[in-house]
Amino acid sequence: MTTISKTLSRLGAATLAAGLILSGPALAAPQPVYEKVDPASVAPQAPKLPDISGYTVEAVRERMPKTSRKSAKVELVAMEKDEYLQKFVEGEQGDALAEAQRGEDEVEAIVIREGTISLKQLVDEVDTKARIKRDDETVWLSRPLLIGPGATLVVNGRETERVRLGPGAPIINAGTLYIVDAKVTSWDSKTKKPIRDADEYRPFIAARSGSETYIAGSDIGHLGFDQSKSYGLSFVSGPDDVAKDAKPPRGWIVGNTIHNLHYGFYSYEAEDVAIVGNTWRDNIVYGIDPHDRSRRLIIAKNLVEGTQEKHGIVTSREVTDSFIFANETRKNAGSGIVLDRQSNRNVIADNVVAANTGDGIALFESSQNMLWGNRIEGNANDGIRVRNSVEVTVAKNTIAGNKGDAFELATDPLSDQDRDTKLDPFEERAVVAFGGNTLSGNGESAIDAGPFTELTLWSFQAEGTPIQIFAGELEEIAQQLLGLLVADDDGAVKVRLQEG
Repeated sequence: MTTISKTLSRLGAATLAAGLILSGPALAAPQPVYEKVDPASVAPQAPKLPDISGYTVEAVRERMPKTSRKSAKVELVAMEKDEYLQKFVEGEQGDALAEAQRGEDEVEAIVIREGTISLKQLVDEVDTKARIKRDDETVWLSRPLLIGPGATLVVNGRETERVRLGPGAPIINAGTLYIVDAKVTSWDSKTKKPIRDADEYRPFIAARSGSETYIAGSDIGHLGFDQSKSYGLSFVSGPDDVAKDAKPPRGWIVGNTIHNLHYGFYSYEAEDVAIVGNTWRDNIVYGIDPHDRSRRLIIAKNLVEGTQEKHGIVTSREVTDSFIFANETRKNAGSGIVLDRQSNRNVIADNVVAANTGDGIALFESSQNMLWGNRIEGNANDGIRVRNSVEVTVAKNTIAGNKGDAFELATDPLSDQDRDTKLDPFEERAVVAFGGNTLSGNGESAIDAGPFTELTLWSFQAEGTPIQIFAGELEEIAQQLLGLLVADDDGAVKVRLQEG
């Protein structure tokens, strides 16, 4: 006897014949209408995941170009006179930078205009006015640094093990940047420690339009603060005049430990970024946060833990056509994985999502997504939550020991949110196919649906659920649904809400 059969026996329900069944008399409120469907028409195929075998630290080492001090053109430039730097001297951010730069009215940056140069060679190229120095193992940078279009900077830890960025000394990449086998951190020369207070101006790494950035085998720590494009490690389009014609920022982040950044990773209109095999630990707001119109991302085999304020992995506002798989995201202050605001056509597969303070995996206003083969356990709220999203498939997941529902599905007018619906449009519809999942030991119901548009169910196991199998709009037809599913262990049922 299957687990559902045992549940049905306890409820004393009879197995009902297949076919269209209306529950109860017509009412003003929407009523659930259900029918048995061919399981072959709804059960999905496993997603095809991208090959990530080539995204390795060794592969980045092999890509690093040879450097030459003679090939480089380096100069000091007033930031307000360079289109890539102007953004960072405006408003409050500019005031904070000027203060960090010893109160200078006109902050100057080191700019690599041409050539391929190592960081060690760069120190030897510039004079003392540049405020950059080194010893055998460490480089101290005290001014902003720009890698210009067409230029390349190589930070090779085998040559320069440590890079210490002083207050007001960000690295901004508009060309090509390699950071390999190095330790990069903010640095307070007075305390001789990293800058731990993210309310202060902390240096950051920002890759702009037309750039390529490769960070591998490195330790990146204590960067970023709460200003646009300055969050820590960011791939962000712009300036506007450049972004119109240049390729979006792109690159690889592989095999690193990234910790105590304001945002571990942030992107804005980035494309084809591979984030593979990293440890993201104790970052402040988010662990990994691709944002507006970033596309074709691979986020795989990362450990994301201890995010201090919000989610481990979150995509928001039209982050599309991406893969989030084989990650472990745990013990984060918010949810483990979140897709938000039209983050459509993504695959979330084979992740371990555990012991987060929010939900395990949540989809908000994000459609055509597949959740496949994830293990979601011990989270403080629901295992999986789907809101205002359609064409969502939830299959082959193990959802266990979460304090809320195993799976919650609902529409919501979001009337309690101050949302700009022109910027972030959504439909108040929820359509999900749910099957092949194993649900056990969750604190509330197995499936809490409602209100919703359409839910397709096929074979699943629900064990040790203390409250009930079906809740919300499904509660009144729970026995009938169980009967139809038990009548054929390989059966499938489609449920819709119909106006009463």
